[in-house]
Amino acid sequence: KYEYTEKDNKIEIIGKSVHAQVAETGVNAINRYLHALSLSGIETKSGKFIVENLIGHNFAEPIFGEVKDEHSGELKFNVGKIEFTPENEILCIDMRIPVTYDKEVIVKTLTEKAKKYGFEYSQHDYLKSIYTPLDSELVKTLMGAYQEVTGDMESQPIAGGGATYARAINNCVAFGYVLPNSPKTEHQPNEYIILDDMKMAMKIYMKAFEKFRV
Repeated sequence: KYEYTEKDNKIEIIGKSVHAQVAETGVNAINRYLHALSLSGIETKSGKFIVENLIGHNFAEPIFGEVKDEHSGELKFNVGKIEFTPENEILCIDMRIPVTYDKEVIVKTLTEKAKKYGFEYSQHDYLKSIYTPLDSELVKTLMGAYQEVTGDMESQPIAGGGATYARAINNCVAFGYVLPNSPKTEHQPNEYIILDDMKMAMKIYMKAFEKFRV
């Protein structure tokens, strides 16, 4: 019952692309493809791993249990690429680990689980999480600038799973903007910015500079 198309004697599984930090809001075509193969009687290590641990589960709970915290939410687990060769099956996984969890514990759990399916774990890349408390002077000053300009006293700072320049600079947070009730179009087809929102953001940034200058 998965959506697909047929063309030139090939089948294409239809998914929905989203940023890996919100993988649960998309549709993973790789997972669906391997699930369909498995239901068709074509067994693979990758298919067994995906069917038993990811199908019907948004956050890979059969592997890790519940992994979440109040600061950054659930662990995100996304199969972003798959490669079959005559010798190997390779699953490329993107994980976003909650800031209060020990990365090495997560890796140990995944390594042990993967081994049961005949896989070896290998780390391709890693960026350490950062977390700036809401009561820090930096966050309070930036929020003050936002509140003075917009009058919005309800919205709160959020933690996100994307990589920003804040990782490269000490005492830094990402101070971008998606204003309340405005569409979030980043990493989507026809990504765009509303000009009035951009003008509002410029006023917020100016107010923030004024506050830090004082």
